[in-house]
Parts: sequence; structure tokens; C-alpha cells
Amino acid sequence: MDAVALQHIKKSYTSYSSEIVLTGQTRQSRTRQVLRDLSVCFPIGQLTVIVGRSGCGKSTLLKLLAGKEQPDAGQIEMPQGWHSALLSPDPYVITWTNVQRNVAMACGVGKTPEERYEKAADFVRLVGLQDFADLTPAELSTGMKQRLGLARVLASQAQLLLMDEPFASLDFLTRGELQSQLLAIQKKLPRTIVLVTHQLEEALLLGQKIVVMHPDSTIREFDLSALPYPRDVEQPALRALKEPCHVELYTDSKYVADAVMKRWVYAWRAKGWIKSDKKPALNVDLWEQLLPLLQTHEVTWHWVKGHAENEKNNRCDRLAVAQSQKFRG
Repeated sequence: MDAVALQHIKKSYTSYSSEIVLTGQTRQSRTRQVLRDLSVCFPIGQLTVIVGRSGCGKSTLLKLLAGKEQPDAGQIEMPQGWHSALLSPDPYVITWTNVQRNVAMACGVGKTPEERYEKAADFVRLVGLQDFADLTPAELSTGMKQRLGLARVLASQAQLLLMDEPFASLDFLTRGELQSQLLAIQKKLPRTIVLVTHQLEEALLLGQKIVVMHPDSTIREFDLSALPYPRDVEQPALRALKEPCHVELYTDSKYVADAVMKRWVYAWRAKGWIKSDKKPALNVDLWEQLLPLLQTHEVTWHWVKGHAENEKNNRCDRLAVAQSQKFRG
């Protein structure tokens, strides 16, 4: 097996009303489908980065890979005997003991506590915390605590490392340092890593493969395995990849189409140009062209802005530009 694979995964959550109900009555509930027939592969030994809108199921995907939750349908395939470790923006640490003992308690190497404590020193050194090994987590900065979390998941000897926005809470400089450190560790101790981020530039700098997820669980993959490290977002190859990745984040998604339609109709109604949610009486030609695109989810922000600017004398088109810019901002 050369990849960790998810085949036709479905996952939904049901929430119940918090209102008090009488005995015998049914509490109101709402079911939300998060993953819809999702299929994706993560190559073994590579660093795969997942990007996508909030709510598209990225964190749910990591929880399924970590075994914290089970899919409603579909299969998760990984090599026999593998186990995973999850690193979140607020990593789990043991507050009452020092850095090296924290790592030793997570260490999957060594038969005795003494052996694990000695081995933990290697992982502490690997993440650059050797000068702070005797401090407790309360005495560490946010960046140092994130390094401690990384040392713990490395020490667990997990073959699959799952990272849910691990650098989101860090400042620009610390984030850059930890990104470089992660790449150095991956070169020294290759693992299969799945990292979730909202930063497209971070995905371009780190990923050997980028997976763009949409709210309808469709995906598009970009292969960066041929690009060497270290990388610069200004290098021609990455600049060429950035535009299609960026467009993909804002295209062929039902969420985007619905949002465009709702904002336009709301704005037109507020201006008194239409009286209901039905087709507006003004600018019928544009609406007739836009509606099929919205219904088939093929509308893109580039199309919206470009088409509207071609009709600068039409007030509905000028409003369309303003609404699209407002929504993207």
C-alpha cells in the first residue's frame, strides 16, 4: 500500500434542541451533512496540505483519520499496524511536569521510564527546546508550547501525523521558524503528514501535495512533489500554481453560488428594484445568463467581476461588482 486512502466517506452530525419538552414529546433535531461521498488519498512518506473554506469538513476528516470518530459510510485504508497522532492549535500537554518529562510520557520508545526519559531528550533537541527542558508548560511561550506538542507527537512514534492548523495562533516570525523546523524534521524522520491550514501560501511552502476541499466534498489536487525545499512563494513555479489554487478555492461550490444569489437578491430588494425573491424585473438579460451558472455551480468570482465590468452603464452590474468584492473581503 502506497497511500492512506479514504473511499466514499460520508459523515453527518445531528444536533438537538435545548428546549425543555414534556414526556412523550420528540425533541426537535437537525442533521447536518459534513462529508458527502469523499474520496481522497494521502501518499505515504509525503506532506499533504488540505485547504478549504471553514465548515467544509477538514477537521472532521482529521478526526476520522485519528480514529476519534467513525464515518457513517465508506472505508478508511492505511497500512496494517499504523497509528496516528493529532496536533491541534492548542496542543495537549501535561501541565504539572516539565518539558522533557512531558515528551517522555508520550514516548513510544524504551521499555523503562528511565529509557523513555533519555530518549525524550532527542525529541526535545529535535524541536529546539533543549535549553528549556526543565520548564513547565505554563512557563513557555505559545510558540514553545507548540514545539512541545510537536515533540510529543513525534515521540509517540505514530506513522501518520495529523496537524489541524498547528501554526494558526503564532506570529509571523515564529510561524516561519516552525514551518522550516517541520520540513527539517520531515527530512530527518520521514512520516506521512496531513496538515490543515487556511493559509494558501503556507500550503505552497510546505505541501508536496495540496488538496482543495469544497463544502460539497468535491476536491481538486495539485502535485508539488517535484518542487524542492526550501521554497519561496515568489519563485515562478509557485506563482504559477498560486493562481489556479486561489481560483479553485472560490469556484464551483454550491456555497459560493448560493451566497452570490442571496446577496444580490437581498441588495436588489433593499434598493426597491425587486419586490420578492423571484427573478428581478430589472436587467433580465443578465439574470437569465447568471441563473444557469448559479444552478450548475459554475460561477466564479472572476466571471462575476469581469462580466459586470463589461456593462459599466448598468446599475445592477455595478452593484454586482460591489457585492462580489464585499463578499470576498
